[in-house]
Amino acid sequence: MKRTLKGFTLIEVLVVVAIIALLVAILLPSLSRARAQARSSVCQSNLHQAGVAVMTYATEYADFIPRGGNVQRYFSNGDIHWSIVLLKQVGEKLVPVFQQAQASGSGMQTFPDGRSYEARGITLNYLLWEKLKNVDVFHCPERAAKSAEDEVLSFVVNAFEPKAFTGGQGFSDTRDATKLSLWKRPGQVVYLADLEDSAVSTAAAEAYQFRDLSRFDAFEPSDLPSGPGRERRVARAMHLNRRTNCLFIDGHVESLDSLPRGGEPDIDVSGSYSLRWQRAFGVERP
Repeated sequence: MKRTLKGFTLIEVLVVVAIIALLVAILLPSLSRARAQARSSVCQSNLHQAGVAVMTYATEYADFIPRGGNVQRYFSNGDIHWSIVLLKQVGEKLVPVFQQAQASGSGMQTFPDGRSYEARGITLNYLLWEKLKNVDVFHCPERAAKSAEDEVLSFVVNAFEPKAFTGGQGFSDTRDATKLSLWKRPGQVVYLADLEDSAVSTAAAEAYQFRDLSRFDAFEPSDLPSGPGRERRVARAMHLNRRTNCLFIDGHVESLDSLPRGGEPDIDVSGSYSLRWQRAFGVERP
C-alpha cells in the first residue's frame, strides 16, 4: 500500500505567521500601556509613602513640613532640605553621615558649578546623594527607565512662597519648614511632583551632573510643566504620555493631566497654562 505523508503547505505556514504577527501588533500597544500603568502605580505608591513620612514629621513638629533649602548650607545657615527629613522619617540612620560630614571642617570649598560652601556641607550633600540611591521610596520607575544614570531623586518639592509674586519675575523660594495652616486648601496644593526627564530638561540633567540636592525644587514659573523643556523641573507627560504624578499637601496622591488644554499655547510661562500650574502649587497672585 502506498502511504501518503501530509504536511503544511508554504501558503498555510505564511498565513499562520501573518496571523501571529497581526495578533502581536494588536497586543503590543496594550501590553506596553499596561507596563506603563504599572510603573505609574509604583511611582504613586512611593509618593504615598513619602506623604506618610511628611505627615508623621508634621505631627511631631507642630504641623511644620520641610520644603526647599540647600544641603550645602545645612551647617552654616541651618537649611533643612526635604530629603534629609524624609530619609530620617523612613528609618535611615543618618548620624554616621553627619559625623563624617562634620569631620570635613568648616573651611570653604568650591562646588563643581562654581558656588562656594563649607567643606562639611559639600561632603554632606555627596554622602546623602549616595544614601538616596538605595531608598526606593524616592524613585519613580518610569523616570528610571528613561534615565542612563542611577536614580537618586525622582521628585521635586514645591518651594514656591505662596504670596511671593509681586509682578515680573517676583518669585522666591522658601528655605524653611512651612506650617500646614499656610495653605487654605491643602488638598489642592502639590507638595512633591515628578522630576522632568533629564533628556528633556537641562535643569534636571544639571542636578544629576553636579549631584546637587538643592536643585530638586520648583519655585519659578519656568520650573513648571508649562515652562520650556530645557528649564522645566516638574515633569510634563511623564506617565502614559500625558500625566504627572503628584503628592498633595494633605497626603493624597493624584495623577494630573499635564498637557496644555484647548486653546493654551504649548509653552507658556505667564498665560493660562502657567497660571493653572501656579495655582496647583499654591501661588496666590495679588
